[in-house]
Amino acid sequence: MLHTTRTVVPIALLLACTGSSTAPPPFPAFVDAYFDALYAYAPSLGTAAGLHQYDTIIEDRSAPAIARRVAGGYVVASLFAGRLGDLDHAKG
Repeated sequence: MLHTTRTVVPIALLLACTGSSTAPPPFPAFVDAYFDALYAYAPSLGTAAGLHQYDTIIEDRSAPAIARRVAGGYVVASLFAGRLGDLDHAKG
């Protein structure tokens, strides 16, 4: 009986902590989106982090591609800053 209790209690605690909501919590969803965007922007960082889906993708190091990445980087940074600000306001 003790063995069954050791198994059931952690599972019950896990289910109680996760709740019944199907939407991911806001901050983990933000973090997932951030890293998805980062690794799409710089796939070699994804490879360095051990994510093998990025192993075959290499950044374009040409001058026009770098100019596009710099210009697009400001847009992405402002979008993520806005999302992070929204998370902070949602907390209060």
